Amino acid sequence: MEDAARVTRLVRTSVAQPVPDLIAAVLAAAPAPRTWTVTNLLRALLALVGFTQLSLTLSQILDPAAVSAHQELHGATVTHSANESAAWTIAVAVAFLWVAWRTARAGAVASMLGVFVFALVLLSAVDFAGGRVDLTRLATHMLVLGGYALLFALAVTTSGGWSPLRRMRDAHRGTSPATDDHRPEAGPGDNQDLRPTARHAA
Repeated sequence: MEDAARVTRLVRTSVAQPVPDLIAAVLAAAPAPRTWTVTNLLRALLALVGFTQLSLTLSQILDPAAVSAHQELHGATVTHSANESAAWTIAVAVAFLWVAWRTARAGAVASMLGVFVFALVLLSAVDFAGGRVDLTRLATHMLVLGGYALLFALAVTTSGGWSPLRRMRDAHRGTSPATDDHRPEAGPGDNQDLRPTARHAA
């Protein structure tokens, strides 16, 4: 114990040895100033689409002359049916704004919103083929489709691939996205089926 204390004291009180100047190397390795990247451009465009979609929907809701207040449609007035549609549109606009702010949620929102966009495109195509909707009305869906395309692009660029597709790829390879060749072997009490709760790039 005394020898260890003596060695520690000698190390702490010895004369410092000259070292090379590392200032230039550290500055060279420091991250470059943040520039306008593709991700930032996608976020800005998605926020613009979300804000535009939200503004148009709210203006339609607040316009009393937009729809008839008395015409019935399946047990509800046309006004109520239009408000139900507006509620979905507001939800989509808020989802766009949320992902533009928190890009880490892009993958989860893309999976859920993809079902809505697919159904919207399919039903709109059926209605157009049957003559139940004109091109002017279909043009109002372009914001939703464009916003979803931007959201999907963000999901791909920020996570190295869309989450469901990445999981399928890793499952085919027999690996987990969060593991590597240097992963320690599991102990007797370890559960090898557990997966990380988040995958954030360092």
